[in-house]
Amino acid sequence: MLKTTLTQVRKRTGESVPFDLERIEFAIFKAAASVGGKDMPRAKRLAYRVMMLLEDRFGDRVPEVEDVQDTIEEVLITAGHVKTARAFIVYREGRRMARNESRGASRAPHGPVPYRVLWETLSWNVEHGCWSAPGLADAVASGRIDDIIRESEERFEKELDAVADQVAEASDRVRLVIVAGPSSSGKTTTTTRVERKLAARGLDPVSISVDNYFRDLEHQPRDEFGDYDYETPEAIDLPLFNDHLEKLVAGRKVDAPIFDFHNGKRLGQTVEIKLRKGQIVLVDTLHGLYKGLTARVPEEVKYKVYIEALLQLDSGRGEWVKWTDLRLLRRMARDRIHRNVTPFQTLEHWHYVRRSEKKHILPYVGDANFVLNGSFPYEVPLYRPVLLPFVEEYVRRDTGVEDATQRARRVVALLSALPALDDRESIPKNSLVREFIGGQSL
Repeated sequence: MLKTTLTQVRKRTGESVPFDLERIEFAIFKAAASVGGKDMPRAKRLAYRVMMLLEDRFGDRVPEVEDVQDTIEEVLITAGHVKTARAFIVYREGRRMARNESRGASRAPHGPVPYRVLWETLSWNVEHGCWSAPGLADAVASGRIDDIIRESEERFEKELDAVADQVAEASDRVRLVIVAGPSSSGKTTTTTRVERKLAARGLDPVSISVDNYFRDLEHQPRDEFGDYDYETPEAIDLPLFNDHLEKLVAGRKVDAPIFDFHNGKRLGQTVEIKLRKGQIVLVDTLHGLYKGLTARVPEEVKYKVYIEALLQLDSGRGEWVKWTDLRLLRRMARDRIHRNVTPFQTLEHWHYVRRSEKKHILPYVGDANFVLNGSFPYEVPLYRPVLLPFVEEYVRRDTGVEDATQRARRVVALLSALPALDDRESIPKNSLVREFIGGQSL
């Protein structure tokens, strides 16, 4: 056996057992064999990669058995062994369900990348034949896409139910529910639907708009080019927002500001808010997980949901579609419809969005209580007829904006690989996707 610094693994019972690389090799080979794989040498190489990652991450510490299984899944998916990863996920999930029949367990990740949710999503997509661009194209051509729309929307609905159930079960202590996520992840629709589900469970959520706590334009931070930087948490009056949250969860009244976006400053009047017994604060914001936003509110009274468009779609060229590209498509479509902003403007602004996400959002994903996947496997073809001509023209223009041009080229390749999909009756009126394509009833 290869030498390793790993000597033990801690079981779920708390008992420590010797680390055994052969068990990992066998687990990978068994998962591969269940989908037709017979390459034991490859299983050994993958197991060695698992061991090296564990050594790097744990050093002298003893990993849990869940850590080992998480790392197996990570190695399989990043190495492109989709079917084997799915088989291992299904097996592991079956064992988990056998141990624990309760639903709605925490979906918090163990770091900045929520691998658990990615693997669950990939497994679902493989099962429904929509994990790759060719498979998705076939679903559109064959008419299967309506079934995929219906079933993926039902799946998201169940996830929202799990969030609401967890909050309801902890309602004796939770006073603040936060829905956080990067731009165009679907926070607005998700917050509205969570609010309704909480109300259906006898809770009384009160929504607080963080936008009203923006600093006056003259006090806004600026970037290196002198432009106002609305993507940073410092654009919000953090001391005032913290003060008001602290008072609200303690049952005291606050005079909430009203921000006038037309003039770039707060109005003179305020709105009095005070929570009645049983009410909870509901907030959605880009920076909901940023520690400075709610620093004065005790952690035990918070419930934090993180939503991201965790698309699991193989481009058909051997690479996975970037989540940020899906959100870019969404924002270009929404800005064009609702904000009178051209796709070109959105495209060239996107590097500001990404810079802020990397600094102020992604480092805190591991603090979430629940991670929601706000992507839908059917949605990319919806953006082709709306956006493909714009991004093709942007590439032809050769503007010299390198970052935007690279994104535009990726998006052109993605949209060109898929057939156009027009708005469908099967897309519910309350769908998160309708936040970007229009026709929403919320």
